[in-house]
Amino acid sequence: MTYRYALGNSLNISAVRVLDSIGGAETLLPKLRDLGMSTLNEDAAHYGLGLTIGNASVRLVELANAYACLARLGRFKPWTLLEHERAAEERRLLGENESWLIADILSDNQAREMACGSWSVLRLPFRCAVKTGTSSTFRDNWTLGYTPEFTVGVWVGNFDNTPMQDVSGVTGAGPIFRDLML
Repeated sequence: MTYRYALGNSLNISAVRVLDSIGGAETLLPKLRDLGMSTLNEDAAHYGLGLTIGNASVRLVELANAYACLARLGRFKPWTLLEHERAAEERRLLGENESWLIADILSDNQAREMACGSWSVLRLPFRCAVKTGTSSTFRDNWTLGYTPEFTVGVWVGNFDNTPMQDVSGVTGAGPIFRDLML
């Protein structure tokens, strides 16, 4: 199985194996912190290899900003709430070629066809890199994606953390994401 197909269809064992082969959570955690994930306060051993598939709680705005870094081909810029706030200077955190490759994979409708179907809500009339996530208990889900101009992150869940009835990132956050992008 190719990494493209595995990533597109959220077949997470491949992602876990890749992380393990490059040094595990000890390698990924500092990069996620550099990308602004302020809630990752534990040591790498606490998260383990599950860090690569989202076993840690992060803020949606910070995760969306990490995706925006990919959209800018690896250039990170801290997020701000107010338009007139002076933002910090951009700095390169991710490789340009690697960021482009991730965008190419995440915008490939055929790469996610097995999990989402041929005509899912993630299929847009323009090129858009999209990734979904669903907690194992269906407690919440998200869809994040970007074009070169826009990055959008959508979270769906119950504020009391009770599970939803079989609602995934594609069926929950996905339609909202689609409407926002269109």
